[in-house]
Amino acid sequence: VYDQYLDMIALEPTLFTLNIPESFIAYNRPSLEETQIRAYISRLVVGLMSMVRVLGALPIIRAATGGPAEMLAHELNNTLRETLNPRGTNHANFSDFVLSDRPRPLLVIFDRTSDLATPLTHSCTYQSLIDDLLDHRLNKVTVNIASKDAAVKKKTYDLNTKIDMFFAQYGGAPFPEAVEANEVELASVSQREKEIRSRPSGTQEGADLNEAITSLPEILAKKANLEAHTNILQGVMHEVAARDVPTFFEVEQGILQSGGSIDKVAVMALLTDGAKGTIVDKTRLLAIVLLSQVKLAKAMEEEFTAAFTTGCQSSSGADDATPMYSEEQIANALKSITFLLKLHKLQGPMAGMNGMEGGGGGGNSAISSLFSTATNMATSTMAKAASLFSKFAPLHVTRVVDALAEGATSAENESYLCLDPKTKSPDSTDLRHQQYGEAIVFMIGGGCYTEYFNLQELVNQTKTSQSQKSLRNVLYGGSEMLTCQNFLSQLNTLGNAQ
Repeated sequence: VYDQYLDMIALEPTLFTLNIPESFIAYNRPSLEETQIRAYISRLVVGLMSMVRVLGALPIIRAATGGPAEMLAHELNNTLRETLNPRGTNHANFSDFVLSDRPRPLLVIFDRTSDLATPLTHSCTYQSLIDDLLDHRLNKVTVNIASKDAAVKKKTYDLNTKIDMFFAQYGGAPFPEAVEANEVELASVSQREKEIRSRPSGTQEGADLNEAITSLPEILAKKANLEAHTNILQGVMHEVAARDVPTFFEVEQGILQSGGSIDKVAVMALLTDGAKGTIVDKTRLLAIVLLSQVKLAKAMEEEFTAAFTTGCQSSSGADDATPMYSEEQIANALKSITFLLKLHKLQGPMAGMNGMEGGGGGGNSAISSLFSTATNMATSTMAKAASLFSKFAPLHVTRVVDALAEGATSAENESYLCLDPKTKSPDSTDLRHQQYGEAIVFMIGGGCYTEYFNLQELVNQTKTSQSQKSLRNVLYGGSEMLTCQNFLSQLNTLGNAQ
């Protein structure tokens, strides 16, 4: 008889999710009873137990005090301690953890309310844009493809970084870099295929024939993969151009990387212009503006909100006469922001506002053309926006993980709970100055690709700079993987519930 721990989904070697729908609502609904909160925490414990068992190493647990992160840390610690305790057959499940000499990882548990801004920000990395702009879930993306008869067909692709080398290399890269690489690699593969096929079959030498037999299938497979990415890149570019995503990204970056300084002219221009962005894009920008200001004058808040309403009301539908968004849709968007601000005020000055992520054949000619002509605004601005990646700006989660993993002096290292499931006592232990080579980050309420890539960039910076830092690997997971649309929908549900 074997126990299998299946209450988690590994999307990539360093990315996992518990796939719990509406996981932010689950512990923020105003009418929640204690039994419901405990049931939710128990579900998270089961998922994290699966993660620990699959990883094969017993972590040291750190979490902020006074909230769901602390509750989950204690519950997980107690469950691991009970499982390690030699009580009959349970001892066999994790006995190898006690005997293993593998260095123990650090598990840092966060609550989504500690950084409400990051899931709302626009990005410019390839995979983040796929998740934000296309129909993407659990590594499957569906795109619209125009066929020869002018009909639009939907096609679904699997995005697996273990077998898709292009996606593994460029998923976290700025979008223009992925476009350029796709064009270059596809041209190279197509040329290689043409060379092999053009050789007269009757005059081929043995070595040439052997090369054709062994190389051609591999070349064709790589070409098919690159052509799939061509279709995905086209789908992303269509949304990027239609929604003016780079401009939103650049304005948000200006706010986040300046510590809350607002370019009012640029913000008002985006909010009031009905042709720029969707109601979701405008909601996200308004939320970032209001979250970035610790003490924003009421008149200024009302001015931004009025600009948002004006912009949404002036967005035209297909007939250019009917407004694209109803009064109810606008009201719901504002309810989402109102609830978001209430959570923000309960948290105090938000640590997460101090930076954004760091960067860290014939079908190909179509995207090359699209990239160069799909309004210079969309491409040149995206390239300009991507240049912001040149300087690594750690997010709140990344900054805290870096400090805890290195045992550095910081407010979080002093205040965060520290639990060791191997000890006999369930109480907090003092391991503040210990260093870790591996860290696991878990986000209650939902993680996002922006945070994931920011953490991976921290690891890349450490490796490329040959620094003395000990952290060499970071696993990231959450109760679910949030898209911006999904996060706003949950905020709207909570706003209506109030």
